[in-house]
Amino acid sequence: MPAREGVLNVLRAATVVDVRDQMDLRIRAMTTPEAAGRRFLGTGEFMWMRDIACALRNGLGDQGTRVPTRQPPVAGERPSAKAGC
Repeated sequence: MPAREGVLNVLRAATVVDVRDQMDLRIRAMTTPEAAGRRFLGTGEFMWMRDIACALRNGLGDQGTRVPTRQPPVAGERPSAKAGC
């Protein structure tokens, strides 16, 4: 699902990080003397929004049926058809 050339489409994808991993990183950065004064980035897996929606839909059981899986349109494009997971 590539975006148009030269257009950063932030609505279609995200980097996903487990909050437990983020907190572990923060705690270790605060409690490790060698980390004093340094900066750290906690990044995770790149996922398309549709893949995030499918993971939620499949992981939530009966409640997941309400999670939309339609890809948001890029400005100037027609909305895509509803896609299944």
